[in-house]
Amino acid sequence: MNDDFKVDKQVIVVMMICAFIIVLGYCCNLDSYVQRVTLPFTVILFGYTFLFINRIKNKKALFLLIPIVLILLSSLVTSLDMSNAWLNVVVLLLLFSMYFFLWMNPNYHVSGNFWKWICYLFPTSLFSNFHYVKIGKCSEKTFEIIRGIIIGGLIGIVLLFLLMSADSYFSAFISQITNLFQLDFDHIVLWIVYFLVLFNSFIRILENQDREMDETEYLNLNTVTVTTVLAIINLVFALFLFSEFSKLTVNFLKLPVEYTYAQYAREGFFQLLAVTTINFSIIMFLFYKSHIIKENKVKRLILLLITFSIILIFNSYYRMFLYIGRFGFTVLRLQVILFLAMEFFLFLLMIWKVIKGLKNKDAILYFIVMISFYIVNLYLCHDEFIQLLNSIH
Repeated sequence: MNDDFKVDKQVIVVMMICAFIIVLGYCCNLDSYVQRVTLPFTVILFGYTFLFINRIKNKKALFLLIPIVLILLSSLVTSLDMSNAWLNVVVLLLLFSMYFFLWMNPNYHVSGNFWKWICYLFPTSLFSNFHYVKIGKCSEKTFEIIRGIIIGGLIGIVLLFLLMSADSYFSAFISQITNLFQLDFDHIVLWIVYFLVLFNSFIRILENQDREMDETEYLNLNTVTVTTVLAIINLVFALFLFSEFSKLTVNFLKLPVEYTYAQYAREGFFQLLAVTTINFSIIMFLFYKSHIIKENKVKRLILLLITFSIILIFNSYYRMFLYIGRFGFTVLRLQVILFLAMEFFLFLLMIWKVIKGLKNKDAILYFIVMISFYIVNLYLCHDEFIQLLNSIH
């Protein structure tokens, strides 16, 4: 962590302006999601980028503006469903941590543990970080007065609200004063809170501008154990696919279970989705938490597991489209189709990695695939597009 830095008064002014713009959004007739998510993230993006403009360490950070801007615009051009709306917050925090630390930190790179860097955006202190502000001797007293006003004002407003709720006569008295001076305590408190959060998050980025990335700790896995585990897993999938083939053809296993296509389409879909996700997690663990992939036996078993996983994806697709053929599209069904397509491309990428070998920049490839499908999901998985699909269907 780097504590040897100072910020000038320009930072304070920009943070005040950013906080004012965000609070101004609450005074306008804007959508609540735009007020609480889109506008604050947009203001932070422009404000911090303006302050960091001369500190860029890696110009590749600019490429992250593409997904960030597309996600911010999604709430303005489409009607987001609730799951996408709040998932946007998590994804934007992740992208912002990547964007600013790639911009500021020469040691930072996209890796499997880059999600941990979100923590370095959150303030750990609200008032003590003001000692980083560079001020002259003559203005030191003025600065301390301003800091006292911010801290005292915040505490005073909280006390006022408590006393007003405790005494209706005092509440009427304070309301008369605020009406006289056209004061809005809610927005004043909101402005102070946003200013403190923006300033301290900015300081957190500067504190971590030289932080080293965590080294990957590789596990020493036993080849025989891993081979046995993979062989058992592949055997389970072989048995499952063997039974599927029997069920979809002439029931050569002679099992006394009658199936209709409607039953087949409904049955076990999300379990199959969970199975492919588990397979993906197992393979990623073997890829990037051990060196076991160098063993030829393990490599062949992983390729077989990936093949089974891709077959399961097509099996899930078949079930889903049978179901859609009968009942039509919904937002959730379209999201599932996109998720399966994303998994398919990730498994293809894994096959390529097994054949060509693993590299340090693999995380970037996985990230590009996942963020691309996430953005497609934002722009397609909404009620208007679902109605269009169903009308065509």
